[in-house]
Amino acid sequence: MSYAKPLVILAAVLILTAAGYSQSTLSGRVVQVLDGRTVIIEISTGKLLAELQYVEVPEPEQPLHKTVREHLAKLVLDKDVTFRSAGFAPGKTFGQLFVNSTDVALQMLRDGAAWHISPEKSGQNSSESDAYEYHQTQARIENRGVWGVKDMKPAWEFRAKRALSEREKQLAADRGRTEA
Repeated sequence: MSYAKPLVILAAVLILTAAGYSQSTLSGRVVQVLDGRTVIIEISTGKLLAELQYVEVPEPEQPLHKTVREHLAKLVLDKDVTFRSAGFAPGKTFGQLFVNSTDVALQMLRDGAAWHISPEKSGQNSSESDAYEYHQTQARIENRGVWGVKDMKPAWEFRAKRALSEREKQLAADRGRTEA
């Protein structure tokens, strides 16, 4: 019982720290682009692995994966940026990346280099989501990037289909072992 009060205090401190961290704005320079939505930003205290929020980009096995990565590099590599973190997962922070006042994820959508994740899944506020949807729609109308590749599925659909295929293969292999 004597541990209850310190544990409650510790939990409150951790929650407040996470809330403060998740809303911080950091400035730095992009020193590396890892894929179409993940970069390393050199900040005053070291390096930050940052992932663009609200968008998905092609998986490595999909068309345009390399092109999208190169496009992101042209937009941000060796440039001073501002990163507004919204939260973190093990090993990385996710949020919005800005070059000057340009939202990089929004630019990626406009260029057809990404798909917008619905606000129901991402938690994005409605006015911001409307702007993202507008730019994605413009890219779709103009057949830019991912919208110009016939039958290309958004990354989340591609991953789901791949996972289903892998499960079916595993089930078939399991059946083969039990019948043998």
